[in-house]
Amino acid sequence: MLRRVGDLPLKYLGAHLTVPLSHQTGRTSTLDLRAATTLFGQLRIQWDLRTVPPHELDRPARRVDLDQRK
Repeated sequence: MLRRVGDLPLKYLGAHLTVPLSHQTGRTSTLDLRAATTLFGQLRIQWDLRTVPPHELDRPARRVDLDQRK
């Protein structure tokens, strides 16, 4: 598993799970893509999970579980 990027340990690179619509670019991405992208750094959640539809709540939870195992 990748542990470093250049001279920087991955633990110093934040990877954020955020809302579907990017406020910076205006682009929308799927939850699966956003969760997969967070595999390349230390997981951070910048999303009010109270706004996640109930049928999708298990997906961020699975991503957190995966992060705790790496």
